[in-house]
Amino acid sequence: MIVRAFVRTWLVIGLGGLAAAAYGGPVNPPAGPVGPTYKTLSEVQPRRPVQSLPGDATTQHIISQPGSYYLTGDIVGVSGKSAIRITSDRVTLDLCGFTVRGVEGALHGIHIMSRSEITIGDGILTGWPQTSIEAGTSTHVRLERLRVSGSGKSGLSAGWGAMVIECEAWQNADYGIFTNNDSIVERCKSSSNGIDGFRTGHNSVVAGCISGHNGGDGFLLGSSMVVSGCMATSNVGVGLRAEDNLTLSGSTFSGNLAGGVLANSAATITSCTFTGNTYFGLKTQGASALVSGCTARGNHGDGINVNSMSTVMACLVQQNQRSDPPGAGVRFTGQGNRADSNSLVGNGIGILMVTSGNLVVRNSFSFNPQRIQGENGNNVAAMVVTPGVGFNNSNPWANFAH
Repeated sequence: MIVRAFVRTWLVIGLGGLAAAAYGGPVNPPAGPVGPTYKTLSEVQPRRPVQSLPGDATTQHIISQPGSYYLTGDIVGVSGKSAIRITSDRVTLDLCGFTVRGVEGALHGIHIMSRSEITIGDGILTGWPQTSIEAGTSTHVRLERLRVSGSGKSGLSAGWGAMVIECEAWQNADYGIFTNNDSIVERCKSSSNGIDGFRTGHNSVVAGCISGHNGGDGFLLGSSMVVSGCMATSNVGVGLRAEDNLTLSGSTFSGNLAGGVLANSAATITSCTFTGNTYFGLKTQGASALVSGCTARGNHGDGINVNSMSTVMACLVQQNQRSDPPGAGVRFTGQGNRADSNSLVGNGIGILMVTSGNLVVRNSFSFNPQRIQGENGNNVAAMVVTPGVGFNNSNPWANFAH
């Protein structure tokens, strides 16, 4: 009984509290007409349609104030004019999936005149007699999810500090995608352009990009580059050409007519594949390269060619041949190099050393007409030939032939 009375007491108190809360504020609305309480779309996200903006004698539409802009439909070019010119900093332009289409005698698709903090995305630009997006003198430009083709010059051109993400450029007369120093280019594709697929300035990152069938190099890069997860195929030039301090990993280069990769000094190249390239798979022209864990197969010349003070280790180098002169699996053109723990199979020459002062240890050779050329003056560990089943060898540095 005491418990039931206790429960009834608290139930009454609780219901009284709910009633007081429900009574809350005044029931009658304030005097006057009832108005909307929501915000309009333009208040939530203020944007202006590009087609509402005036132009001038050389441009169809001019964006002259910071803010967000968008297309309401396709834009067709006019002879003697660019479609859009941006003359302000801090502009975002959404193409909304529409096409900006050039005509004969027109200028650029979008021209950004020495500005900063510009973002353009989500659309198509095609057929512009000059550059589809010309932002070469602008900084901190972000270009994303764009498809550009048929330009009379380059597809995309951006200046210092650019970010180019998920863009595609093809059949442009000059470069597919051009960026200046300190830029990032990610997940882009550039193909069948008149010169190079990608051209990038110093101190930049290129990741997850594909470049193929271009009239020049697949990738033409400056110094101090970081490149990963890329592919270059069937370019008229080399697959990738870079200046000093290249860091290259996890990339594939095949069927390029002037060679796979051509790097300068202090290159670090790991876990890459070079197949079926003309002249060479990989060549470093300067000193101090590290080549590790790579595969060079079926190149019409040398598989891996390094200059001086370099290390080639743990690579599979296979069937790199040329009739006259014969291709080498690994070629040392300078001094102070080391070939260590590589597998050399079916090359014209396994390891070729042009000068003295190199070290060759712990490599395996099979089906090379000549295993090593240029031993005089070099440091070559003993060659253990066809040791058979269950062999023991007391020399930890020995090379093996089988």
